[in-house]
Amino acid sequence: MNRFKFIQNILLTIVMLLLMDPRSFYGLVFHEWAGLIIGIFFLIRTFLNWIWIKKVTVGFIRQSLGRARLN
Repeated sequence: MNRFKFIQNILLTIVMLLLMDPRSFYGLVFHEWAGLIIGIFFLIRTFLNWIWIKKVTVGFIRQSLGRARLN
């Protein structure tokens, strides 16, 4: 699983760098498709790390004061 996440990070970094300017590399069509691919990878990454996200969020909420949570 860690190898998959590492490869995913490398691919996302490359695609993000290519997305910086929609007109300079492959054009607007590439820009739109690469944005869609990044969105799909984001959903996959969120699904794979959901347990960690839930654990950190619950821990943060428990540590903060009750009044601070409501502000």
